Amino acid sequence: MAVSMGNHRPSSGIIEPAKRFTMRALLMPNSEGSMFKLNPAPKIITFDCYGTLVQWHEVLLREIGAALVVQGCGVAEAAAVLDTFSRHSRRLEVERPHRLYRDILRISFRAALTEHSVAASDDIMEPLAATIPTMGPHPEVPDVLRRLRER
Repeated sequence: MAVSMGNHRPSSGIIEPAKRFTMRALLMPNSEGSMFKLNPAPKIITFDCYGTLVQWHEVLLREIGAALVVQGCGVAEAAAVLDTFSRHSRRLEVERPHRLYRDILRISFRAALTEHSVAASDDIMEPLAATIPTMGPHPEVPDVLRRLRER
């Protein structure tokens, strides 16, 4: 059995049919103290990195908010800009010809900022795009992954 965790869409049928769980739901101990509620326990577990393992939403929301303040805009608009960025990046990820992810980030940030009437200069966009590789995991992730590895 395979288990897929997160919001990603598998590109092939290799892990299908996969049961989808959140990390917390999969690893909550049951009455026997086992981490897995599944019988049999999965042999393969896949993770969507951004949002499931990594603090994608929280970090981008904070960084977009800071960029908006620099531009004289309110922080309240950050969630709408992030939603718009996500919409553009999802569209670009499936378009052909395929692009490098760093290009998708920059194009999506520029489109989202422009759509919300925020100046999309490089000095605003580059720090946003540079944030991605520095994102850390959610607090519980390192311990959960360690426990999975020890299984």
